[in-house]
Amino acid sequence: DTAIDNRTGLPEKSMGRYISAQYKNAPFTSSASEAKKILSQAGFKMGSDGIFKTPKGTPLQIQFLIPSTYANWVTIAPVMQSELRAAGIGLTIEAIAETTWEVDLALGQFQLSMNSAQYENPYGFYDFYFGNTEAAPVGKLALTDYSRYQNAATDQLFNELSTSAPGSAEATSALDQLETVMVTQVPIIPMFVNSQQGIFNSNVATGFPTPSNPYAFPSEINTELVVLHLKPKGH
Repeated sequence: DTAIDNRTGLPEKSMGRYISAQYKNAPFTSSASEAKKILSQAGFKMGSDGIFKTPKGTPLQIQFLIPSTYANWVTIAPVMQSELRAAGIGLTIEAIAETTWEVDLALGQFQLSMNSAQYENPYGFYDFYFGNTEAAPVGKLALTDYSRYQNAATDQLFNELSTSAPGSAEATSALDQLETVMVTQVPIIPMFVNSQQGIFNSNVATGFPTPSNPYAFPSEINTELVVLHLKPKGH
C-alpha cells in the first residue's frame, strides 16, 4: 500500500496529469498541537485523561468500524488511534465481521470507517465517494457516497463532468472545481492506494496492460476488456 501524497486524493504517480496547477504541490500535513488549538477554540475542554470533552461534557470519542478480516486495516487502526490521541481525540476500534461491516457501511450506521474501491480516473474516484449516482439517506441502502455527503453545487459539477467530452475545457474546469471541493470540504479522508496484483502469461498472447499502457486495472472485473486487447504472440 502507498500513502496518498496529494490533498486532492489523486495519486501523483498514476493521476498526476489530472491534478490542477494550484494543487500540484499540495501534500498532507498534520499537527497535533494545531488540532488541539482548533478544538479548544471550538469550545472543547481537555479532560484529565488526555481526551477532549465536547461542549456538552461528553468525551470526544469516535467509533472506528472495520472488518476484522482486513489485516492491513486492522494493523493501521492502532496507528490512527495513537496519532489521534496525541491530538486529544479518542478512537474506539471495533473490528467486526465483514458482512456486518458491509451492511453498516451501506446503511450509514457508523461514525468513522474505511473503504476502498477500484477506479481508473478521477471521475470514478470522486463519484464513488461523494457523488450522488447511487447515494441514499442514512438508514437506506447506498451503493456509493457512504459518508452521505450532500451539496447541490457539487452535484452540478459531477453532472457537468459526466456530460462533457473527456479532456475538454468544460471537463477540465469541472474536475478542477471538484478537486477544490476535496481539498476545502474534505468529504472523505484519502489515506493510501491499495495494492492490486494481476498475473499475466505472455507466452502465447500479447496486449496485456503494462506500465506504459495501463488501459485496464489488473482485476477480474476487467477480464473482458483485457481479452479484447489480446493478440496471438507473433501477430
